[in-house]
Amino acid sequence: MRSTAALLCLLSCAPAHAEGPADLLREGIDAFGLAQFDRSRQALERARAATRDHTLLARIHLYLGFNAAVIGDTTAARAAFRSALGHDPTLAPDAETVKRELIDLFQEVRRGLVGRLVVRRQGERATALVDGRPMGELPLTAEVPIGAHRLEVRGAAGETLFSTEVLVAPDQTATVVAELRKPRGSLKVHSSPSGARVSLDGKLLGRTPLRQAVDAGDHQLTVQTEGHHAAVRNVSIKPAAETAVTLDLVAVGGPAERPAPTRRRIWTWVAGGAAVAALAAGVALGVSASSDFNEWEGHCASAATPSCTTLQRDIEDRDLAANVLFGVAAGLVATSVVLYFVEGRYSAPESRRVSLLLGPLAGIAGAF
Repeated sequence: MRSTAALLCLLSCAPAHAEGPADLLREGIDAFGLAQFDRSRQALERARAATRDHTLLARIHLYLGFNAAVIGDTTAARAAFRSALGHDPTLAPDAETVKRELIDLFQEVRRGLVGRLVVRRQGERATALVDGRPMGELPLTAEVPIGAHRLEVRGAAGETLFSTEVLVAPDQTATVVAELRKPRGSLKVHSSPSGARVSLDGKLLGRTPLRQAVDAGDHQLTVQTEGHHAAVRNVSIKPAAETAVTLDLVAVGGPAERPAPTRRRIWTWVAGGAAVAALAAGVALGVSASSDFNEWEGHCASAATPSCTTLQRDIEDRDLAANVLFGVAAGLVATSVVLYFVEGRYSAPESRRVSLLLGPLAGIAGAF
């Protein structure tokens, strides 16, 4: 009986819901949004006592600061904001749910907080840049604003020897040992379609379009995406220089490689055919004029009859026409030679542009 009663007591006396720190934080944020500041502060205090997680503590102190600020206690608010940033230097409030003046006070506290950055080097002489701003030669000790920063170490020629992300907390020292690598260059990769995975020597770099500093030297570049054949290229990265690679990925089921564009040389054959036609017509006129000239010599050399005069003019006209056609044929032969080399540089659709050359070249040929 006693054990049964004790069990019933345990079941009836146990809380229906055990609140964790994350639940208490949410309760405090919700109460703050409803302007229930006392309830919000109480929930946040219970959450602070129940956790050691820095991410949760940062948000707990942030909203404790907001609660203090709305009741006019800016000293307590600043202290809470400082504690929040001590737990998470990258903390940023939600501008859509918090009033602008509260965010401004928080940012003012952030701007007043600094930490120390110490950069040591192993190797050659180099210069440190923080977020792209030169800070001086290594070794370096400098005060920087709190938060995440991009640290870059460059050599004497301006090449990147080392780069990393560094987190600086208030009144704390972030120490980085720069293990200087061999000279680096820049690799830029574009692909069609974009969003393809880019790997260098088997190491994933990211997705296209991509631009990243890599070690100088010879590498194997692989670009691949779903539904397409992987493209593999050997690339040589020059120190302190950019190497650009553009790849058109072939869809699975399509040809592994694109065929070389067809070079039809349409206008070359047109010009050549026209030259043959002009030459044939000139030869025909020349043969006809020569035959009639023999007849004229036999019958009209010593007589000047009207028919002989007409025949002589006809022979002269055909002889002149034949010479003109021979000149046109020579010009068209030269034109076809030029077009043969010009059209060879373009694929079939682009060879239409060569037709623009035919008019001027035919005019030159006609001058003969």
